[in-house]
Amino acid sequence: MNILLVDDDRFVLGSLNANMEWKSLGLDKVFNASNIAQAKQVIKENPVDILITDIDMPQGSGIDLLTWIREKNYDIQTIFLTNYADFAFAQKAVELQSLEYYLKPIEFDKLELIVKKAIKKVKDNQKAKKAANISIMWDDIKANIPEHFWGSFINMDNSLSADEIKSRLSKYHLSLSMTDKFFILMFDLYTITLTKDNNINYCCSNPQELGSKFKAVYESVFGKLLSTYDVLLEITPGSNSFIGIITCTDLDMNMQVQILKRYCEKLIQIIYSKYNISISSYVSLPTTLANFHSSLQQVKSMEANIIKCQNMVFLQQDYKEVNPEYTLPNLKLLDEYLQLEKREDFVDYCHKYLTALSDYNRLNNKVVVSFQIDITQLIYSFLKEKGILAHKLITGKTKDILLELSTSSLESMIMYISYLVNAALDYVAFSSSDNSVASIICDYINIHFCEDINRNSLAEIVYLDPDYLARLFKKETGYSLMNYIIKKRIETAKDLLVNTNLSVNIISDKVGYGNYSYFTRLFKKETGVTPLDYRKKKKQSN
Repeated sequence: MNILLVDDDRFVLGSLNANMEWKSLGLDKVFNASNIAQAKQVIKENPVDILITDIDMPQGSGIDLLTWIREKNYDIQTIFLTNYADFAFAQKAVELQSLEYYLKPIEFDKLELIVKKAIKKVKDNQKAKKAANISIMWDDIKANIPEHFWGSFINMDNSLSADEIKSRLSKYHLSLSMTDKFFILMFDLYTITLTKDNNINYCCSNPQELGSKFKAVYESVFGKLLSTYDVLLEITPGSNSFIGIITCTDLDMNMQVQILKRYCEKLIQIIYSKYNISISSYVSLPTTLANFHSSLQQVKSMEANIIKCQNMVFLQQDYKEVNPEYTLPNLKLLDEYLQLEKREDFVDYCHKYLTALSDYNRLNNKVVVSFQIDITQLIYSFLKEKGILAHKLITGKTKDILLELSTSSLESMIMYISYLVNAALDYVAFSSSDNSVASIICDYINIHFCEDINRNSLAEIVYLDPDYLARLFKKETGYSLMNYIIKKRIETAKDLLVNTNLSVNIISDKVGYGNYSYFTRLFKKETGVTPLDYRKKKKQSN
């Protein structure tokens, strides 16, 4: 605890410091100031609990100082020590909640009693603040107890006994019973779309922000139904998947399910209109704590197998698990669409095929995975025919994200197929355009000719098969790849021989030939003379 003494009379300050046993009173530090400016600086830089100040000072009164203290919300017990028995001063001091108005001359035993009173006031205030903070913390904890309970309970296995569940309820001070029933709601949020240039667009780039927005809309829509023990939890951070737990009421079960369905539909409509985010929603049958985990697994199974699902609500009571046989799409027709570069027809066929399977209840996760494999293989085979390395072309973060999401919904699968088709046909069009690939390779060689480059490394740059690239380059330039590299290196060596005094050995290194003898033989083969003879000949002619 610290005290600040403020008086423009240095003898008063000296007397207070000499005659008061501050340490024995429990005051750790004693600060001194001779005017308001100094006092303010001390208060800004140090914790001050008690203030003893004169009223009448040249650069501002003690009343001014206490007014500033109250404006800045400093909690400081203030004692006025003054020569003036002025009623107006005393009244103002009371208004500013000063602790004491004490007239000089100083009687140190009386002043000690006043300081002890101030110390007690400081301690009482600190206790009150601590109690208030504890109360606020407890209110926050109580509000979050259901989240903590359900969050840990969901992640446990199904082997908890009734006594173990009761023990956990007791631990969290929750007055739930084993006969209470709950609905489980699952929500999957689809937050990405594919742009025209084949890149991912995130409807909400901040996962934490998305979670808070979704929770706010959820609470506004379901607010009338929610009890103290009802929660909304994100399954894993950043997963865009949420679980809602809602207590059953005494209403008819079918009526409650229909109410939940209407609320889910309203939630979907609001989220889509505000944030352009699609949602799949799943509603369980009522379940108890003892059967909670098995009910949760059933809802998850429903979620995994219902593929045509975005912006729709599915009820467990209506769900029937199917195990259909996979029937091949018309791969020959799809291949024709690729050959003719009819990307819209390709994607449209895939969409109609999957939709038809869904309408006839023949679409589940197993079927859609098989379909994905066939379509991917078809596109990769098409690229291979064109001499394009599909595994080099179709790679990266965009592909990985879309691939991971592709089996979660029909719409996600169509987005993934669109990405594959666009990437494939865009590159086929590019690689077959006049001088496009050859220009890229020539530009690359012109910059990197002194490095260790070969046919394979050049092929990787343009995602082409090395043999196909070699044929294409020769057709467009008239040179083989290696001859073009040699030509560029020899031309550069000629320039260095004529316009610099560098040794032939150094020039050999600069143009990419570490072996001096090999460079000399190659140079003579291309020009008819050795590098040294070429330099002499050019100097003589100049």
